[in-house]
Amino acid sequence: VRIVPLRGGTIPNLSALRRDLREPSRECREAIGSGAVAGSEWVSHVKANCSDSPTVAWYHVLMFVWGAGAGLGLLVHWRGRRELVDLRRSLVSASPRADQALADVVRGAGVRPRLRVSATLDAPCVIRYDTIALPDRCDRELSDDELRAVLAHEVAHVGRWDVAWLAGFRVLAACLWLQPLNRVALRGFLDASELACDDWALARTRRPLGLARSISRVAEWALTPRAPLEGGVGMA
Repeated sequence: VRIVPLRGGTIPNLSALRRDLREPSRECREAIGSGAVAGSEWVSHVKANCSDSPTVAWYHVLMFVWGAGAGLGLLVHWRGRRELVDLRRSLVSASPRADQALADVVRGAGVRPRLRVSATLDAPCVIRYDTIALPDRCDRELSDDELRAVLAHEVAHVGRWDVAWLAGFRVLAACLWLQPLNRVALRGFLDASELACDDWALARTRRPLGLARSISRVAEWALTPRAPLEGGVGMA
């Protein structure tokens, strides 16, 4: 370090200046190394403007909190999707009676979903955009009218693409978790989709008593659900 006497007798301490600048920029290092110091005002300018030292502002903390919350929400959503993938491995083909009931429901509806059965489910649901999953007890315990009403409700979910919409809304709610009304909107979407699918099933089957009985039976089964349905939609 070269100490250059200045006009007026002021001699800046370049070593102290180096210590003050934790992460000086390249131009600042070159200037200090060459001793090209014009006066004490230049030293103050370097300290104020030529340092690359990081500072933590309030918005940095806010971004960290937002990122942590969004990451946690996305992790919960991902785990729900993984549980649905595990559920798909337990699905088996439906009985001829259930397949025939589905064929009667979708005739002329413009959708052709697949029907599978699982012993781990307590409620019918759509677990994929084209796959309906039923509890195995649906075929054993529901009457023909009740079974068709259940299938019509799930076919309506398939035709409305509710699984895709629900996944998108859950990702949006997880990323924007700071806005609590997003959760309210998500719950409103689920409630509205259930009512819309009930209306479609009633118009399709024209058996209001069968639909009412099927909803009541499914509600009894779903009191203690054994399979998480975080990523699916169906009769809740």
